[in-house]
This record gives sequence, C-alpha cells and structure tokens, in this order.
Amino acid sequence: AASPAVSHPRQMEIEYGRDLIRHLKEIQVVEGNDRLAHMVRDVLTLDRDALRNAHLTSIEFFHEMIHLFTEHQMAKRPPPVLEELFALYREVVAFTRLAASSQESLLQTLRNDPDLDDQAFREVLENSLNQNPPQLLHALVDYMLKPGVYSDKFRKEAQNFLKGKEAGYLESQVKDFDSELLKHSILTA
Repeated sequence: AASPAVSHPRQMEIEYGRDLIRHLKEIQVVEGNDRLAHMVRDVLTLDRDALRNAHLTSIEFFHEMIHLFTEHQMAKRPPPVLEELFALYREVVAFTRLAASSQESLLQTLRNDPDLDDQAFREVLENSLNQNPPQLLHALVDYMLKPGVYSDKFRKEAQNFLKGKEAGYLESQVKDFDSELLKHSILTA
C-alpha cells in the first residue's frame, strides 16, 4: 500500500474511510512532545517538528491511524504489544514503498535533527530497505525491547507477551492483521 498523505479532511476520508476518520475527534499540533505523534482517546497529537517533512508526517499519521483502526474497527482489539508491532510494521512498510528520493528526504530530516530521532527509529527505517518481512518483524521486536524507546512497563509486557512464541507466530499475526486492513480498505492490495 502506498503511504497515505495528510492533506485535507475529505482526502483523509478517501484514504482511510469515513468509518475510521469519524472516530478522530481532533488533531492537535504541539511543540516539544515526547513523541512525534501519539493517539489518546481519539485525539491525535503531532509534534510540530514532525511537520518538517511531508513523508515523515504521513508515516507518523498512518501509524496513529492503525491505533484508531484497532480500537474502533476490529472485532477484538489486539494486545497492546501486537497493536504497536502492527503499527510499526505498517509504518515501516509505508516508508519502504516511498520513492527513493522521498525516503532519502525523510532520512535526511531525521539525520539533521537528533531530537527528532531520539529513539533511533532512523536506523530501523534505513535497515528496512534491505530486509524481508520476517527480518523486519524481528528488527521491530528488537526495537520495541530496546531500553529508552518505550516505557519500562511496556518493555516488560512485551518481553512477557513474546516469551515462548514460535518463530512464525508474529508473521501469522501480521498477515491476519493485514487481511483486516484490506477488508476495511485501509490497505490496497
């Protein structure tokens, strides 16, 4: 699926579907947020710095729309660890499908301002260009478990959740999740 662009409310309805967008109550742009974007109670908060690059804005927005989707359009919301993994995976896949010049522009934006990338997501994006889906999922799990990226509480939950899971478990979960996104026209084949 192409990386959706954030442009106009009507365009958002076309890209994500009216049923999903109607749950988005507000978009706040703030300065100095601890994350480039996050969704709480159907309010999307974007750090002003995320707006420096349209492609960065787009993939951050897409990540948050995944959370909105899991909350409002899935019959059963996945565990938080899987939900975040789904959102990260789709965000990175959207990045890999950008034109090379757009990828480089986004990466350069992150390189130019270390505060934008204080959790080293740029490395994940750069490495994703040479990874197959199972490798990418493994890299994203490593990223989620990396100290300083998520809260200690979330990291512990992730470790407990992932303990003892078979190698193909995550690939199967992502495939099922992608089927849900396709069914609701959030992704296109």
